[in-house]
Amino acid sequence: MLYPVRKGLPFYHNLLVLKLAGYYPKSSNYNKKLFFYCLVCWMSLWTGTLWNLIILLYLSIQNKSSHGITEAMGYLIGNSSLALICLHFALKHQDWSHLMDALIDFQKYGKPPKFNTVQTNASKVGITFFKVLFCAAVMYCVLQVLLEEECEKKLTFGKTSCGMLLPTWFPASHAESKLAKRLLLIYQLLACWAIAPFTVIVSLVLQANEFIAYRIDHLKSLLRKVGSNENPDLQLHQFLAYVQYHHHIIRLCRKLNYVAKYTTGHVALTFVTVVACFGHHSIQEKSLQSLTYQATYVISMCILCYAGQNMQDQMRSIGDALYSSTWYNCSLKVQKMIPLVLLRTQQPIGLDAVPLGVFNYMLMVMVLKTTYSYMSFLSRTI
Repeated sequence: MLYPVRKGLPFYHNLLVLKLAGYYPKSSNYNKKLFFYCLVCWMSLWTGTLWNLIILLYLSIQNKSSHGITEAMGYLIGNSSLALICLHFALKHQDWSHLMDALIDFQKYGKPPKFNTVQTNASKVGITFFKVLFCAAVMYCVLQVLLEEECEKKLTFGKTSCGMLLPTWFPASHAESKLAKRLLLIYQLLACWAIAPFTVIVSLVLQANEFIAYRIDHLKSLLRKVGSNENPDLQLHQFLAYVQYHHHIIRLCRKLNYVAKYTTGHVALTFVTVVACFGHHSIQEKSLQSLTYQATYVISMCILCYAGQNMQDQMRSIGDALYSSTWYNCSLKVQKMIPLVLLRTQQPIGLDAVPLGVFNYMLMVMVLKTTYSYMSFLSRTI
């Protein structure tokens, strides 16, 4: 059974967007061949913009087009990265479903306090991010169409991206055709819808991380009460239950890391090139579109780094909660087990950033420094 897309359940709004976009099946009984056939068709729609960008990049290198090399390269690598996020989510949708089922299973260890409030607030993050991105794309298209004539007056011969969502190459016979431009603009909007759900997927990582964090807070509140019961047998029984709860949380963290690694783990690898290219183009051309795209990529990276850092800090804080408890009032059997639990809490658990390590604040600082170096290199060479 797949995790249901039902109102009132956690992740509802996010999964609804992904289902409408074709990246999450309607149910476990849904025809798998039909699902993957639709997925291939959907991704083929985005591939059309990819080939157009490859042509632009080639013409830029050959000095046969006035489009910037950095702009074409930024869109090419950036859109490829965002499309891979959506594609990998679709391929791993069953693993995501199992993770979400495990995150809302409270039968054995109880439901953390204020969990419903977290569920409501977490759902708003991804949907707001998605709405802002897609509405910005639509508004940009409208502005491009309205300002198309003014744009063409300022451009030299050969620039054909006026009135378009993305830098676009046209064959010479269609370069002046308004109908061809409008049809291609609609095509680009559909392609934008094909990759826009990546924002929802990034927020899913954040939501799952927050749900795990509240389970950790619940465990820490229980560990602080270790030693409050005077019955040695009951102390041992409770402590063993807390250790099992800790192992359950570790399994949840590993499940989240597994699906996040295959879905969003490559973002850190492409971040430097994409942001450096758009940063250079924004400085040279003063392009608002490039700044918007750059901001979207930076926000996504910040969310992933925050989620990874939060997971590391929360898992380490379990040991602090146990150490600050009244463990000295526990029985000898419990006291002998406490050092083993403390050692287990010191083993780092986070979100893998393939192949650069793990998502955390140190990685964010490192990629920002590298991005600045790349921008300086591009400004001196291009």
